[in-house]
Formats: sequence, structure tokens, C-alpha cells
Amino acid sequence: MARLLIRFSCKPLPVAVVAILLAIWWVGCRNEPPRPNLILIVVDTLRSDHLSASGYPLETSPHLEQLSSRGTYFERFYSHSAITRPSVATLFTSRFVSGHGITNQGPAGLSRELPFLPEILDRAGYETRAFVTNPQLHPLLGFDRGFDHYEPLFSQDADPVRLKPADLIKLPASEVFAAARESLQRRHRRPFFYYIHLLDPHGPYQPSGEERAKFTDPAYDGVITGSIADFARHAHFRAHPEDLDHFRALYDAEVSSTDRALGEFVDWLDGAGLLADTHLLFTADHGEEFLEHGATGHSVKLYEESIRVPLLWIGPGVPAGRRVDALAGLVDVLPTLLDVLDLPAPDTPLQGRSLRPTWSAEPARRAWRPALLLEGPAKGGRRAEEPPVVRGIVTLTHKVLARGSAAGRPGWQTLEIFDLRTDPEEQNGRTVTPDLGALSPDDKDLVRLYELEVRRALNHGSPGSVPEIELPEEELERLRSLGYLD
Repeated sequence: MARLLIRFSCKPLPVAVVAILLAIWWVGCRNEPPRPNLILIVVDTLRSDHLSASGYPLETSPHLEQLSSRGTYFERFYSHSAITRPSVATLFTSRFVSGHGITNQGPAGLSRELPFLPEILDRAGYETRAFVTNPQLHPLLGFDRGFDHYEPLFSQDADPVRLKPADLIKLPASEVFAAARESLQRRHRRPFFYYIHLLDPHGPYQPSGEERAKFTDPAYDGVITGSIADFARHAHFRAHPEDLDHFRALYDAEVSSTDRALGEFVDWLDGAGLLADTHLLFTADHGEEFLEHGATGHSVKLYEESIRVPLLWIGPGVPAGRRVDALAGLVDVLPTLLDVLDLPAPDTPLQGRSLRPTWSAEPARRAWRPALLLEGPAKGGRRAEEPPVVRGIVTLTHKVLARGSAAGRPGWQTLEIFDLRTDPEEQNGRTVTPDLGALSPDDKDLVRLYELEVRRALNHGSPGSVPEIELPEEELERLRSLGYLD
């Protein structure tokens, strides 16, 4: 039998052959479509129901409203927490508070073991840049991971653990966008990711004279100026509603100023030809309270005014002019980006899910997600071994809020149930104790659903830290029949 001998030569190839091979490789690379760019705009302290794009009667966001005709607008979108640091951690890691560990405003930063959006994009070849105005996202806490350039647009002396009002140097949105625009003009020839975090609607409220004139009463001569000190005047606001109206108007003026700067930035992106192949996301880290539940500003509450925020998504393959009312939140942004950018999921599990099905089909809303978990830091947890957290769930019709919960544990002391159909302002909750008392079958189902969502999140985020879900089969079957379980 003849034998076939194959000889490998180590002699260098002729220059002409090398040139041909390189040319073939270059043509092949050029034929691969480049990945889309990404611009993520997060506005600090922007509640959805103060946007005319969401139905607010005052014209606070005409540019956002116009932009919404070019993309998909999520009407039931939540930040999960009412504090910047844990909310942005959830946005970038697709983990709830118990999963990413930012359970207070103390010195703990982000774990390097968690998946982190900027790092994922950096490894995928993206140029990654950030323009950040809130010292809660200080580089010392790990929020600069994966960024080629992280520009902290706040006081360089700011201590992220012990912030003072003077540390909140509010660079106007127009100037932040100008910095991003200048950087975009110098970008490299590769896909880019720009994270822009704006602070205008955050207190103190200091709108420009032009915006102030649009929303405030010119005859107002009261004592409210929008200063940080005004946020503690709860009793005064209750006694003088006209002062609360003025305080709220100053906030609306800040929102309007942000919207105007957004419109100018998008006009520039259009003129530069950058939006055609770019995913543009506009959202917020939390909302703001104006005495709806006894206080002003934002802290640890999970009521609608504090955690319901906008999400507008514009980009290749995203339907224009669509409104989506499926339950969604910041935890879903990372998995959705991995989906639309065709990037592999990290080895560490994510707790959100891709939003793509909500705009590419007409799924049964309850089947897509029956309930969304809400979770944030609670007061008094900086030195606790098991930091307290505030938790809840929101469904298409109800909200369940818990008291007496700790990070890493599913227990609760009391629950409060709100029917959002008849009580959208959450003023008439029903209190539930662990013995479940004389609850209606529907309320019992909501309690079970809350417990399932919490245990599911804790199992998923901290494997082995809590027992698996153990409910009688008849209860599981009832929840399935109601559409609460797959």
C-alpha cells in the first residue's frame, strides 16, 4: 500500500504570498458587521410621572416625548431601590441588592467577582467612557471598572462614605453633554460605550432663570429656595401647601432643563451621523418624593414616586413609537444589551432577563413576568452583621411591601398590600402579619408570590445561602393557574 507523506516546511513564505493572505484576512474582517455603539444616559432623581412623555400635564419633557417616537418607551419600569449607589450597581451587574452587596451607604464597594457591564463591553472591544456627576459612584468604590476613561464631574475632595451637601457640585446637563460630545469627536475607530450620569433634578433645586420662569409663579414671595435645608421642612410644607407647590415647580424646572440639554445632544448625534448604528438608552436611578408619604427627597422607600422611572430605548432592531407596559427594571438592562449586541452571557448568573421579547412580539404580560422584585438598603444598616433591607414586589395590579427584612434572609415581620388599580397613590394598604390571619385567597396568593420572588432572588444571587423553595404542590399549582409561575 502506498504511503502518503506530508512534509511541513519551516521556510519563510514569499513576501507576495504573505501579502495575499493578509489581504484575504483584511477583507474577511471588513465583511464582519461592526457591533452597534451604546450610549447610556442615567438622570439622577427623575420620577416618571413628572415627565410629559409619561402623561404629566406640564410640558417638562417635550424632547423626550419627541424621541419616544423613534424607539420603545417602557411605562412600567422600576429602579428597584431609591438610592443611587445600589440602583446603579443593579443596572451594571443585573443583581438585586442582596446579590451585589451594596446594602448601605457605607464603605463597601462592588465585588470584583460580579459581572460588570463596562468590563464586558471592554473585553468585547468597545471604547468605554464615563461622565459621572454623583460622588456616590466614586471610583474608590469600584464603579470605574472596565472604563478606559472615567471622568468624575464632582468635588475631588468628596468622601463617598460621608458626603456633604457641598460635595454635590451640580454641573448642568448641557455641560456634561458638551464634555461627552468633545470626547466623541476624538473617539477611536471601534464601537463605543458612553455612560452619562446627570444630576440636575437632584437637590438642591437650582434651575436657570429661563426654566424657573416656565414653571414657578412669578408672584411667589415665600421662603422656599430649593436649598438642601428645604428638604427638612416637612411640617412647614404641610402647613403651607403653596410652598410645597413652589418646591415641586423648582424640581420640574430642573427636569425641563435636563430635557432641553438632551434634545440638543441628540440633535448633535444626528448631525454627526452617530445614531444610525447606536443604541441610546435614557433612564433614571430613582425618583423623588414630595410629601406623598411624609417626606421630601428620596431615601429607602419603595413607593411609586420613589422607584418608578422612565426607560426609552432607541436602536437597531428596536421598534419605533412603541409603548410597553410589561413589568421591567434596571436589573433587565444588562441581559437585554447582551442579547441585542450578540454578546455571550457571563459565567456568573444574572438576575434580570432580556426585554427583547416585550418589543419584538406581543407576549401575555403576566406570562412574561408576573412580579418584579424591589429591594434596597434600609436605614440603620451600616454596622449590622446582617444589614436590614426594604423589599417588595410589584405586579400589574398590586404592590406588596415588607418590613423587618435582612440581606440574605427571606423573612419578614409585616407586609402591606396595595391595590394599584384603586389606590395608585398607595395610601390605603392592608397590613399582613406572618400568621396570615383572615386574608382573602387573593391576598394569600400575593403573599406567597412575594415569598417566592424573594427566595428565588436569594437562591439565584447567593447559591446555598437559603433553602430551596418548598411549598405544597397544591399551592404551587394554584399559583401556576393564576399565571404567577411557569
